[in-house]
Amino acid sequence: WGRESSPDKEGIFERYHDSLRDQSESLEYAEFMTDLLLSHLALPKDPPLNLVYPPVHALREVAPYRVNVTTRLIDGAFLEARFEVRSEVSPYANDTLNRHHSQWGLWEWDVVELFVSCSNDPSNCPYFEFQVSPLNQFLELKVVKPRVEVDHSFQSGFQHQVQRLERGNWNAQMRIPVSSLGWDHRPESIVGNAFAVLGEGPMRTYWSRYLDAQAKPDFHLPQAFMRLVD
Repeated sequence: WGRESSPDKEGIFERYHDSLRDQSESLEYAEFMTDLLLSHLALPKDPPLNLVYPPVHALREVAPYRVNVTTRLIDGAFLEARFEVRSEVSPYANDTLNRHHSQWGLWEWDVVELFVSCSNDPSNCPYFEFQVSPLNQFLELKVVKPRVEVDHSFQSGFQHQVQRLERGNWNAQMRIPVSSLGWDHRPESIVGNAFAVLGEGPMRTYWSRYLDAQAKPDFHLPQAFMRLVD
């Protein structure tokens, strides 16, 4: 949750249980959402993502976003990424896009992203790209070589869920089965980066966990990947 105020836990769970009644959610979905709520209540406040583009001085005003992410390995089976997006600006999203299949071009709207490699190759290729929008639409890809070869048919079976909050605030969670990434069971071999693309028009902004400012936004730099879990 945001740093500015403590969450209203009672109100959060009331809204959550109302949504369950309205949508007749499955038990698996209910358990996943409960974990999402609890995990974000206790979310560590890691340093926020860096604004990599545009330069701060090029914006008409201070970028109206703050993005935090934490990544961890769960039960030696799942890589989990938890994102917090905090803003007074409503999400830039497209509710006509598919929510049931990987959506090419999703990055044209607001998304949070995770790039992951378990290749143990100095190039960190191949690597895998995961995106989730504020409407819980998703994209997943296997990038064999950046801008040269991409496997659009890749399917990891990853779980993803979004929690919309007040104003432009939202949380997203990804759980990726590391067996689908060719993981060798060594935590140090899980490397990558986390990103967000947020805003519309002249306020379009690009954020990264590990990259610094860029003259032109480019997330596909596997040589800059760093460890994602301890």
